[in-house]
Amino acid sequence: MKKLFITALTAAAITACAPTTKGYKINGKYSDIADGSKIYLIELSHTNLNYLDSTTVQNGSFEFSGTCEKPAVRFLLFPHIESGEDMLPIAIENGNIEVTLGVNPTTGGSQLNEALQSYRNDNKKASQKAEEIFKSIDNPGELSTEQRDSLQNTANEIMQEVSDIILHHIRTNINNPIAPFLISINGQMCDIEQLASLIDSVPEEYRDERFNNFSSRFKSHIQSRIGAERTAEGGAYVNFELKDLSGNPVLFSSIVENNKYTLLDFWASWCSPCRKAMPGIKNIYEKYGKKGLAVVSLSLDTDSEAWKKAVSDLGMTWTQLCNPDGGSREVGQAYGVEFIPTILIIDTDGKIVSRGLEGEALAKKIHELMK
Repeated sequence: MKKLFITALTAAAITACAPTTKGYKINGKYSDIADGSKIYLIELSHTNLNYLDSTTVQNGSFEFSGTCEKPAVRFLLFPHIESGEDMLPIAIENGNIEVTLGVNPTTGGSQLNEALQSYRNDNKKASQKAEEIFKSIDNPGELSTEQRDSLQNTANEIMQEVSDIILHHIRTNINNPIAPFLISINGQMCDIEQLASLIDSVPEEYRDERFNNFSSRFKSHIQSRIGAERTAEGGAYVNFELKDLSGNPVLFSSIVENNKYTLLDFWASWCSPCRKAMPGIKNIYEKYGKKGLAVVSLSLDTDSEAWKKAVSDLGMTWTQLCNPDGGSREVGQAYGVEFIPTILIIDTDGKIVSRGLEGEALAKKIHELMK
């Protein structure tokens, strides 16, 4: 958690550019590096680093110039005395941009770069607090339980402060590239409910690959979280229809309603823990399969042949369901399945009486229910 927290604080930065006919000019200062040192202007996509331009430091100064049709997120890649190499996010917008590189890099000169620096300043204060508190947590010495708990509470408060800082700057810059950039870089540090209300407000023109990738993963996580809450113990099951090994559609409710209990096992052929757990599920089925317990293994496989081979190899003679084209994963999301195996026990009325049990704990629970 510490690494994620500190990285999110120190990596934060922003970029943009506003269309004019004059183009942009980056006036850079870097007094702590040798003349002739290379500075690169780069673009970061979700998977690639693209070099757009380069220049050299002369007498502690450097320049870039060009034009941009709309604000865009870019980075300056530069040699660093302490770390060897570093990157500074910068708002590329037509006009004059001022940059100072070094131990404490800054951006300014244009509206969006001033906004970037404002965020960086706010974040730096929280970063310093975080470093201090995590040093204490990592080196507790003779701290009592109460003191450690107090430190953890303080860390939680700082995390909330970080979330508030990020969300404030997202809201302030929701109509320019700063907001989607912050979301894609530091969205994982934000309060989930508040971030969810902001993501769809980002203008389409600023939704780049990095933002879209984060948005897709975030929304999938939200749906899984909602599914997990709805299908927690005490909640109601979600009905669905998937195909069996013969390709015939099976309505899950027809199984639930005709048995005392139904064990629903989310698994996949490529999942090693799932395969290791299968002998235990097989024992449960052989012991209670004719006494009112239905066992349904729902595979998240996307390869039909791999699924069928695993079923045969593992001797899974109970009900097998899978729609490799994506239907299985939709059901998994509806149940909030974020890891496998995930096993639920459902009674004949559709109430979920158990979720997440495995091994001996699962066998014990089934024994109690089937007495």
